[in-house]
Amino acid sequence: MDFRIKGKDEDRGFGGFIDPLKKRLWVFSLLVVLFAVFTLAPCPASAEVVDRIVAVVNDSVITLSELKAAMALARDEAGDEGAELLLTDVELRSRVLDNLIEQKLVKQASDKAGIEISEIEIDKAINSVLEKNRIAKDALLVALAESGLTLSEYREQLRERLREQKFINSQFRSKVVLSPEEIEEYYTQNLERFIGPPALRLAIIFFSNSDEELMEKRVEIVRSALLAGEDFATLARDYSEGPATEEGGDLGLVNIDEFDSVIVEAAEKLGEGDVSGPVRGEGGVTFIKVIEKRLEEPRPLEELKGEIYQELYSKVLEKKFSNWLKESRTFSHIEVRL
Repeated sequence: MDFRIKGKDEDRGFGGFIDPLKKRLWVFSLLVVLFAVFTLAPCPASAEVVDRIVAVVNDSVITLSELKAAMALARDEAGDEGAELLLTDVELRSRVLDNLIEQKLVKQASDKAGIEISEIEIDKAINSVLEKNRIAKDALLVALAESGLTLSEYREQLRERLREQKFINSQFRSKVVLSPEEIEEYYTQNLERFIGPPALRLAIIFFSNSDEELMEKRVEIVRSALLAGEDFATLARDYSEGPATEEGGDLGLVNIDEFDSVIVEAAEKLGEGDVSGPVRGEGGVTFIKVIEKRLEEPRPLEELKGEIYQELYSKVLEKKFSNWLKESRTFSHIEVRL
């Protein structure tokens, strides 16, 4: 019998939250720029280059070439399941141009606020992208050269994206305040989202059958000690060959399907606080103490407070940013020339 936990997942949350603000602000972000480098080929030298202004945003302009590149990026980023693929060219052009106008407004506000990005910050961001996408720096440089984009130009694009995020942090994050009552209310209204699978918290004392004679002697010692009322955790620390001996054999709360079926079958016959006799399996013998049984039910609010806070925080932040954008558009000179 193998007492070890099978495929234990490090993340037991209810599926990480997508930050809608990042998704909106970074739709043409560094990752997309990087993707474009590998997918968008430069125009042939013989092609006629025609460019014109398609929008004016205060003292900045958006060119037709910028718009076309952004539309291509949006389609590439969306993939086969992207909603953008269901839009007509006119609809997609309108949506993308709207995003570009918002980016210009953010850039202008960042300039006014004096927000700067250091070379070190850009270096860290590039390294992060390379690691996440498993791309070597040499491969990035080659791809940039093939696309006609210099490393300097790439770094400037990245600088603007980083400045946008820093602007958001400086202008809106400190204004987001959530009360414990709001978190609890959200939890109560969304209980179905937080259902966790059945789980067991077990403590074990395990003996390998690599030396059966020694195993049987130790099994008898522990069996007699347990019958005499000795402490399970102490015996685990003194005798067990299994995991978590320093914690008295306590494996913590683990999903039922991550345990060996023989262990689950034995544990299901016990109540909380009960201890089994020796459970024999292929790998050896295990004594089991059931510390906690958890049915398929909502996870406790205490476990979820941090995750719920992050989701609500992102929603409030997105709303504040959207309101700022709406106000900025009202008081800005925006002229579309499509």
